[in-house]
Amino acid sequence: VNEIGESAKSEACVMTEEAELPKCIVDFILTDQYKDGWNGNYLIISYNDGTPEENLTLANGEQTKTFVKEISKGTAISVVYQKGSGQYTYPKENSFVIKYESGEIIAEKAQGSLSGTTTIGTFTIDCTPSAPQAPVLTAKAIDETSITLSWEAVTGAESYNVYQDGNSIATDLTE
Repeated sequence: VNEIGESAKSEACVMTEEAELPKCIVDFILTDQYKDGWNGNYLIISYNDGTPEENLTLANGEQTKTFVKEISKGTAISVVYQKGSGQYTYPKENSFVIKYESGEIIAEKAQGSLSGTTTIGTFTIDCTPSAPQAPVLTAKAIDETSITLSWEAVTGAESYNVYQDGNSIATDLTE
């Protein structure tokens, strides 16, 4: 109650920090066939997470340039190729690749495939590596009730688990 008899309401405000989403490294590799830049043409990159829109281009005299971006996993990016307004823009000289640090390609346009303003697409960023392929097993009989299993190592696998009829019989094998 205040000095004049009014009751005051109190509201609690709790500040919490949002957990930061994992980041993905995304490379935007722009190339010009004649090494004279993109002549006013550019890529427009729009983000759905509040990151300001960006225009990426090659300056006069540049043949290739890689723009490396850290983008939060789950962010949708929209990509538009914007043809410049001048008479001599030569979009057919331009090409680009958008890819994850792992090399997996998100989008690309080859030299000669661009002619005017083009919506490339909207892509949700997810650099989670895919699971490695299962190894090919070789079984060698030891006796009537035992076998020896062997396999070639699979790229990306750190260890192996062995199952028999859906039940784990060996885990974290490295050889």
